[in-house]
Amino acid sequence: MADMTVTERKQLLMQRIWMTSDAEVLQELERLLDTPATDSVLCFSPALRDQIDRALSQMKEDDVLTDEEMEKEMSVWLEN
Repeated sequence: MADMTVTERKQLLMQRIWMTSDAEVLQELERLLDTPATDSVLCFSPALRDQIDRALSQMKEDDVLTDEEMEKEMSVWLEN
């Protein structure tokens, strides 16, 4: 498959798509094709985006731990 041209790969994939009757496979293909290209842009799930936004807000409000506080919390966490 590594030596195939883009056109040959497309033709092979189209044949495989026509041959499948698996609705889940077709749905996943559709989802992949509907997803915007991510060449230089990262796409995050809504849950991950919420976590990132929350962390950024905490940073802006200076609601962060010092290195010493974090090391203390980590040592407590690792002991449990």
